[in-house]
Amino acid sequence: MNIVRMISDNPNHYNSKNTCNYITIHETDNTDKGANALMHARYINNGSDETWHYTVDDERVVQHFNDEVQCWHAGTDKGNKQSIGIELCVNSDGDYNKMIENAMELIIFLMTKHNRNIDSVVQHNYWSRKDCPRQLRNVYSGITWGIFTKRIENNSETPHMEDLIDDLVQRTIRGEFGNGSERKNKLGSYYNNVQNIINGNDKMFDIDELVQRTIQGDFGNGDERKRKLGSNYNEVQDVINGDSYSVNIDDLVQRTIRGEFGNGSERKNKLGIHYNDVQRQINKIYS
Repeated sequence: MNIVRMISDNPNHYNSKNTCNYITIHETDNTDKGANALMHARYINNGSDETWHYTVDDERVVQHFNDEVQCWHAGTDKGNKQSIGIELCVNSDGDYNKMIENAMELIIFLMTKHNRNIDSVVQHNYWSRKDCPRQLRNVYSGITWGIFTKRIENNSETPHMEDLIDDLVQRTIRGEFGNGSERKNKLGSYYNNVQNIINGNDKMFDIDELVQRTIQGDFGNGDERKRKLGSNYNEVQDVINGDSYSVNIDDLVQRTIRGEFGNGSERKNKLGIHYNDVQRQINKIYS
């Protein structure tokens, strides 16, 4: 882990000793190109009102203050005086997944250093009710807060699909994603998987969908694909390799008519190898 010490003389912090009971996770919420850890270091050094200990991007971790400093980041006295603040960069020209890996490595390091467990890792929302870290609190790049903390606790690289869906199911049941179209929008491509489980359908995963997402590169290749697809790997790979699989074209036709796969190039991408068969059927229906 590359920690760059750029200790700031910004005076905006308390002067007592931080007990480091918690590690508070924020996101910069700045998607501008170049809004990386070094840019935020300059922001603090120029006298920002808010201060925190570390900023993480896809290339490095920048340390702004020693852990024992009581920075102003949490929105409450207890949060400021008892926690280490970490800001995660979400700049559009950065690699989000690599940033997450760097953040997890830093958090594991700090947990070990201060003898803390996973319960000490909290969101900014824990202190102030602010929607922060926003992307981790929602579904972004297949990583949720539950998956994030589980990976830290297990010190593992990649969650299985089952872990991700289980986390989303529990959060949906708690009402975090609302209902109807709101739920559909927030869950995105995971909606059908989650809804199947909530509706009591034993079929957790739509293999067609996993095949298409695999072809599109969502799950990478080799060992990465194996880890991410988990117990679905062999079935998905069989389809891609053309070994065996029976696709219900009629079902895909009805779902296409309902608008699940969009139009034009979006439909073509989502239906993949089934596009021509489905489109042929639709053209017959409307001819």
